[in-house]
Amino acid sequence: MERKKAILLVSCFFLSFSIAFPLLQDDRKSKMMFDELNKIEDAAVYTEDFNDGLAQGWNVSDGNWLVLNNRYEISVPQGGGGRTYYQGQQFTNYSFEGKMYLDYGWEVSLLFNIQEIIVGGGKYYQVICAVDGIWMREVAGTNEPVVVHVGSFSTGKWYSFKITTSGTNMSFYLNDTLQFSYTTLIYTWGYIGLRTAGLIATRCYYDDISVTSMNDSPTITHPVDLQYFLSQTGNSISWTVTDLNVGLASYTIYRNDSLIASGPWTSGLPVTRNVDGLAIGSYNYTIVATDGLGGSVQDTVIVNVLNVAPTITHPSDISYVVGLTGNQISWIITDASTGTRGFTLYRNGILIASGSWASGVPVMKNVDGLAIGSYNYTIVAIDGLGGSVQDTVIVNVTSPAPPVTGFDNLVMLLCLLGSVGLVGYLIKKTEENATRTK
Repeated sequence: MERKKAILLVSCFFLSFSIAFPLLQDDRKSKMMFDELNKIEDAAVYTEDFNDGLAQGWNVSDGNWLVLNNRYEISVPQGGGGRTYYQGQQFTNYSFEGKMYLDYGWEVSLLFNIQEIIVGGGKYYQVICAVDGIWMREVAGTNEPVVVHVGSFSTGKWYSFKITTSGTNMSFYLNDTLQFSYTTLIYTWGYIGLRTAGLIATRCYYDDISVTSMNDSPTITHPVDLQYFLSQTGNSISWTVTDLNVGLASYTIYRNDSLIASGPWTSGLPVTRNVDGLAIGSYNYTIVATDGLGGSVQDTVIVNVLNVAPTITHPSDISYVVGLTGNQISWIITDASTGTRGFTLYRNGILIASGSWASGVPVMKNVDGLAIGSYNYTIVAIDGLGGSVQDTVIVNVTSPAPPVTGFDNLVMLLCLLGSVGLVGYLIKKTEENATRTK
């Protein structure tokens, strides 16, 4: 009972000190929230040995934290305290390891699954290694201890520590020896941090900090590659990302390595991207989805936009008598999307004309003046975008009908004489019939 009273006294004393601490009154900020922009995406492992003289990515909430002699340290007066946290990334299902040293004073503390830090409190878990024992509390609400373990911890000695978390479970190790486990965590992911406070003046050091993520990366569907014809609509890619354990989940979409979209995603719900309106060509769409806890996944879909070939009319074949005029072929080429248009015209395989064409406007070729014979006229039209079309018309030039001469004239004369004789006979018969009647 006396020990619990001492613990509560320390907590209350530190709370009062934190509220009055001048550095925290600088701009009267009452709360510090964690922004997802502070996260480092796709980092599964974090290490810091402070050998460069810097504590990169660490944010001091309160206290005077310094990197000296290749270690992170803080000194506080009696009743004082300080907190710092690594804001580079949030973690879930991870191992938080390092070394700590209590030079003199009351305690060293480790913070994990930090949701937020506010003046005098926040939402996180704290493992406290003090000269009177080892314990853990949930900082939120009443701040009462959730684990009390009377262990051994002393000043003037380096200790290795390890906190492992998996879902709602955690374990704490000191010098590779399990000190306690806890199975009902409310906060299952967050930032890591360090803290000290004490009934007496305290100085402590931390070194060789590392976090190894044991978080499972999200999974993602792989839509089939797409292809569509230019100007067609209703084309889209739909990915579904799945992860049961996420922090601030987000995605980015790249087209041919250029960022074109970003936003949050929800496990099991589609992330859809419309891909209409592209020019003819090939595009790769890549999505990178992160779970906000160190896990990431990506997928690429290829989109091919195809050209629609032009169409052409098929005029009827032509036949005319040699020498006649006004004979021509008229083709109409149609294409809604074109580049540099052109046509070539061949007669019996020999190029005879070329030029440009306009959609819906006739391309005409006069075919007068040909000698007697058969000719094929073939037009080949291109749309300047890889599409082409062709058509062939046959032109037959014939000789005129021959004049009537020779034997044919005799036949006609005989036919004429025969016709005259027949008429005379009919007249005579008519007269004889009339005489008999009288």
